[in-house]
Amino acid sequence: MANPSSAILTLSLGLLLWFTSFAKTKAQVIDFDPDSSAALGLFNQVNTGANGAATNPFVGNTNGVNGTNGIDVSGAAGSDTTAIYTATTIDATSLATPLVLSIDFETAASLGSAAATIAQLGLTGNTTLSFGNNSANSFVTGRLNRTGAGAYILQTQTKSGSTAIVTATAGSAASISLTASEWYRLEVDLTRTGTASNFSLTVSLYDLGANGLGTPALVSTGTSAAVANASLYTDTTTFAGLRGVAGTDAVSYDNLMIVPEPTTTALLSGGLGILILRRRRRARAWSN
Repeated sequence: MANPSSAILTLSLGLLLWFTSFAKTKAQVIDFDPDSSAALGLFNQVNTGANGAATNPFVGNTNGVNGTNGIDVSGAAGSDTTAIYTATTIDATSLATPLVLSIDFETAASLGSAAATIAQLGLTGNTTLSFGNNSANSFVTGRLNRTGAGAYILQTQTKSGSTAIVTATAGSAASISLTASEWYRLEVDLTRTGTASNFSLTVSLYDLGANGLGTPALVSTGTSAAVANASLYTDTTTFAGLRGVAGTDAVSYDNLMIVPEPTTTALLSGGLGILILRRRRRARAWSN
């Protein structure tokens, strides 16, 4: 007769592999449907630029992917807003495998020419401070930046406490071109490296077509392998954030995605603990 403890161990290992695969693929998606206002209630909005009469410049609209609900930046042109997702936290010390953040956005019917941030995504250690240089915040982000008429570039930005923002090109310095009235996806893959204080960031841009439902087609991608941030490197309670600026080339945002879902790590460790406990109890029963 086979030893039950061996059978339980085999089952435990099999389930562990399943949990691991589940953790890598399960995503948390904030798609702003059916009620974009309620979804925005899960964010703390920090405005660092001119905001006109808008208290919370990110507002719901019906111009999301394929005509569903989405959000845009209201207020005066130049209204610079960071929306920080406060419903879940992310342990930055556990990011040995990539954390993937992405946001879909639609470009304006007429594209601009002045330098501006089109979309920016990343991790922050504070829910009340922005992805801006005028705060004592700590953050690690990737962004799509407009450098001139018809010219865009992927960049990383990091800031640790009161130090100045450090900006670096992600990959090629060659300009990217965008199509008016087109949906795109900005994706940021963030990994905590084995080198103290350093993160590796891969920033990618995909074309999703005119209605946002097309198969993602890679436009450009690049990696910054050594993005230093001593504050976030040891921070166990960080938050995902999205930055947008009114009057730039992004007129609507939709489908903020976090992969793996922040709660998955806890589920994995909790499930594994139960399996190990059950195996040990069965082993004792067999030996008795």
